[in-house]
Amino acid sequence: MSVVKLSPLFFMHVLNRNSNLTHVVRGPTRHTLLTDEVIVLPPQHMITIGPHQYALIENPVKRTEDGNLVRDDNGQVLLRHGDKEVYFHQPPFPLYPGQNLVGQVRELRVVPANNALLLCATRDFIDRYSVDEHGTPLVRKAGDEWLFQGPRTYLPQAEESVVETVQATVIRRNQALLLEARRDGVDYLGRPRLAGEQWLVKQPGAYMPAVWEKVIQVMTAFVMTEDIGAHMIALSEFVDQFGHRREPGDQWLITRKDAEEFIPDVQEKVSNFVNLTVLSDRQFCVIENPVVDGRAQIGTRVMVRGERRFFLRPGEKIEAARGVCQVPVLDQNHGLQMRALQAFNDESTTTKPVARRAGDRWYVWGPREYWPPLEAEIVGSVTFGQYFARRALVPFLLVTLLHLLMQLVCRLAGLTYPVGDWGAQIVLLALILNAVRVYLYA
Repeated sequence: MSVVKLSPLFFMHVLNRNSNLTHVVRGPTRHTLLTDEVIVLPPQHMITIGPHQYALIENPVKRTEDGNLVRDDNGQVLLRHGDKEVYFHQPPFPLYPGQNLVGQVRELRVVPANNALLLCATRDFIDRYSVDEHGTPLVRKAGDEWLFQGPRTYLPQAEESVVETVQATVIRRNQALLLEARRDGVDYLGRPRLAGEQWLVKQPGAYMPAVWEKVIQVMTAFVMTEDIGAHMIALSEFVDQFGHRREPGDQWLITRKDAEEFIPDVQEKVSNFVNLTVLSDRQFCVIENPVVDGRAQIGTRVMVRGERRFFLRPGEKIEAARGVCQVPVLDQNHGLQMRALQAFNDESTTTKPVARRAGDRWYVWGPREYWPPLEAEIVGSVTFGQYFARRALVPFLLVTLLHLLMQLVCRLAGLTYPVGDWGAQIVLLALILNAVRVYLYA
């Protein structure tokens, strides 16, 4: 026989080989081993759990409603085999035969404010620390997920596991949180959401997403200035934040007059930004596909005269061939050659309206400022000398050519061609005009 000394807070397991039963020996004691006894677990320190600690025990003991141990007819403590139990702060205790400590004694987790633990039920159980609105403990089903929000201390349960730590997203002023539903649910405002649906949360502060909500991104508002506008397009039917009903594909303009800061809803998007167009009182432009009553008039044009400040609406564009034009100012020796693009009544003349046909050309002379009509284009500018050379040179050249031809015929015929004073003057004038033409077009 041998004697084993056990210090306080120590224990060991002793097997009786005759009865085949194992019992726990606790210290402080001097235990004398009998001839049929053997130590199967050498002296171990008892499990000590502090006030802010816990331990997970495998195969926990069975207890009565009063907390007493349940034993069989042989005095052995009965275990819940295959189960686990979380032990919290209590006096030091030994492990009974068949029990195991899973891992080490651990510190309880403190969940700070704006943080949460995503928990998942590993099996069906009754939640010991959560109740419904009627005070009844919640029944969790295997696979259920829920959030344990701080600030408080998390008391773990053996029937659940921690999936991850979730941190609240802080929504600042001029920001919004884009969320997507993982499955059907009801949001914090009580609105039902379908799986895959997206929506915005614009209320400033810390937002903790529900277990069925997925954070896509934090959106920052567009700051609208006086010289920048936004073209919007509707992705689905909805009522926008200004109270207007939009159909899929609708396009519209948003400026600073509508909102100083703007965050698009999920049913709309910004197609592009447009700069402010400024026309002085000496400028004009032609806008293609102008918007009338909210609809783009495809294929039409309209002329806009300064002084004006405006944004191009969706679908509109400034005619590329002209762009923003300066109003031509003509003096008495200059003019413009115009060409009609389509039939119209020209009221830009100083006299009565003139009917123009497509392709007609005409000249506009100064002194004046000339606002060209929408239905015509400027071919080029011309001086009075150039105009006279083009119009008057041809008849004089024909007369000179006729004079030379007649003189050649007379010489061939052996006749004398009488060149009078008028012929000499015509020839001299033709030579002068020809010299002027060469000088102007050099």
